[in-house]
Amino acid sequence: DQTLFRSLLFPLLGKGERWQREVDGRQVDTQFPFEFFEELIINWTVSYMLNQNEYLTPVRDMMGKGGELAHKFERLYDLITQNYSYQVFQRLKECKEALSMQEQALLDIPEINVSLMLTRQHFNELIVQTLKLFSLAVSDTLQKAGLTDTDVSLVIRTGGSCLIHAVTQILERRFPGRVVEHDP
Repeated sequence: DQTLFRSLLFPLLGKGERWQREVDGRQVDTQFPFEFFEELIINWTVSYMLNQNEYLTPVRDMMGKGGELAHKFERLYDLITQNYSYQVFQRLKECKEALSMQEQALLDIPEINVSLMLTRQHFNELIVQTLKLFSLAVSDTLQKAGLTDTDVSLVIRTGGSCLIHAVTQILERRFPGRVVEHDP
């Protein structure tokens, strides 16, 4: 979920934008310091900490620039001041669940005025590193247990991530006909 938040939503909240302002009588042009916001945004239990002037002042400044830039930072401002991180994670979860059953899903987050279509293929591209780590963890577990793929008679999928289509495919390729789902 954090990977989706970072990849899909951070650019819509102002990550990567330039910040032009006057400092001590001279014009300064730097990248907006979005990295100071990132960890607090994606950890919804502490995102309320962004409701401080040190964070909100630069966001307000960017909102005053107008145009599409202002819209991005209005989203960020609303996310912070209304403490919408939890709702965003819920919408990401719903989208991810929909992609388990269909080839594309709408990521609709009205709280911050975001609506975008996500395909299963794009989702898989975004989580490719996580999928590699998952596959490696399966191999490491088997190796530590002194087992091969054919020694495993049954694989029980449980937990929400087991519903991800790519996870199912990895397990089915590795353990054909031996993968079952149990109360994910």
